[in-house]
Amino acid sequence: MANSEDVQTSSDALDEDEYESMMEYLKDVKTPCYVIDEEDLKNNLKVLDSVQERTGCKILLALKGFSMFSVFPLIREYLHGVCASSLNEARLGFEEFGKEVHLYAPAYKGDEFEELVRYSDHIIFNSFAQWKHFRPIIQNQSKEIACGIRINPEHTEVEFPIYNPCVKHSRLGVTLDNFEENELGGITGLHFHTLCEKNAIHWSARWR
Repeated sequence: MANSEDVQTSSDALDEDEYESMMEYLKDVKTPCYVIDEEDLKNNLKVLDSVQERTGCKILLALKGFSMFSVFPLIREYLHGVCASSLNEARLGFEEFGKEVHLYAPAYKGDEFEELVRYSDHIIFNSFAQWKHFRPIIQNQSKEIACGIRINPEHTEVEFPIYNPCVKHSRLGVTLDNFEENELGGITGLHFHTLCEKNAIHWSARWR
């Protein structure tokens, strides 16, 4: 797994004159604005890509956390696509990123769903009731859409209840008691999200 030491800032590679020149240039940048160091971003993307190569997994850009589409051309050289949680995010991923769009939201608006389907390659449903409600729309599409069900494994490593999607009475995902095996036709995967604020150090200690 990637460690923070693997990620190198480009400022570490600058000599004093280059650093001063960069800081002088930044004085002319109008604020407020976001300034992205392309080399830092590229270094981080290379770390993520090395994880993909070593494991065979796909890593997606979470648009909820970062949606600066001006750097999408660089990011899509390394990542497989985006994950979206709203209509506008799905449209942004479809139009600006141009690769896979994975969609999940706890609830979908009926009057938006057909447009969401146009933008999405993978759609995760929060419950079997939701899946059965929207399944006819999925089945009526000419393109192939991979569908999944979010599960609640009823186990968590998260210390703070506010960040715990598996807390008692959570409405995020299907518990074992509510899992409908006879409704899996058309479902190709399971989705779970239980590792909030957990990183490689936590898991390396757990697996020793």
